[in-house]
Amino acid sequence: MKLELESLDLNLLTALSALLKYTSVSRAAESMNITQSGMSRSLKRLRYIFKDDLLVRVGNDMELTSTAKQLTPKLEAALSSIQQVFEQEAFHPDKLSCEFKIAAIDAFSQYLLPSFYAQLNALAPSVNLNIQNWHSNTLTELAQGELDFAIGAVPTAPADVYQKLLHQSDFVCVGNKAHYSESSISLEDYLSAKHVVVHMEGKGSTPIDEKLKDINETRNVAVKVPHFNSAFELIKQTNLLFSTPRSLAKGLNASFNVHIMELPFGVTFVPLCIYWHRRNHKNNQHQWLIETLLQSVIQSQKPV
Repeated sequence: MKLELESLDLNLLTALSALLKYTSVSRAAESMNITQSGMSRSLKRLRYIFKDDLLVRVGNDMELTSTAKQLTPKLEAALSSIQQVFEQEAFHPDKLSCEFKIAAIDAFSQYLLPSFYAQLNALAPSVNLNIQNWHSNTLTELAQGELDFAIGAVPTAPADVYQKLLHQSDFVCVGNKAHYSESSISLEDYLSAKHVVVHMEGKGSTPIDEKLKDINETRNVAVKVPHFNSAFELIKQTNLLFSTPRSLAKGLNASFNVHIMELPFGVTFVPLCIYWHRRNHKNNQHQWLIETLLQSVIQSQKPV
């Protein structure tokens, strides 16, 4: 007998299971919390499907037919398989073996990645990371499934992309110690100087330029680079100025020994976030990695 699955009401399987177990319409109905007449209708449909009585009266009792007895082990296996389809297996990070592809700005790679990977490796030693540079098509690649995550700062994310805050900071001005020594820089000196700007995507305006636009001013951007390290190296060797998040300036100062000054105006950095596509929003592996990263940020307290 061949049966088209789309024509089968799967609720009949649970009814059949109860009937085979209790060999009684009334007790089967009670076990499923339905009326006896409802169970009788199910039995009628089942008899039609299997072309067999399934339950027959012998004296005062009901007994299973030979066909019904043969169905019992098959039905138990079928119901068990169906149940497994709807059950999520317990998640064990230590047994996870996979690679996550992440596009990130270099500030993350230099300051958050070491502590994050140390914690990740302790929890899931078979998990690998493939870190790529953030670029103009990063969010498109995330939407197309070419990336698992993106870590950076964008004013607004696409509607199908989720995000979670990792870090945010105000801005300061960084200059070469041979040229600057004051704790703050005046607006006049700031505007008369040449500047280096980090453009992760090679286009668009920065929060600094938006702030200057509000006060009808512009600055002289002499160099645009894709990485923060490049900007700090330029500061170390020239008289350029670089406006950057305070936490990043403090962190890189240990390597580049630059001078940090307060800006003549206040600017809040676009928050650094981790982004992921909605297709992975309920994925246990992805959510675990996000939470592990967040805990790493909290525990390390390292600048980004």
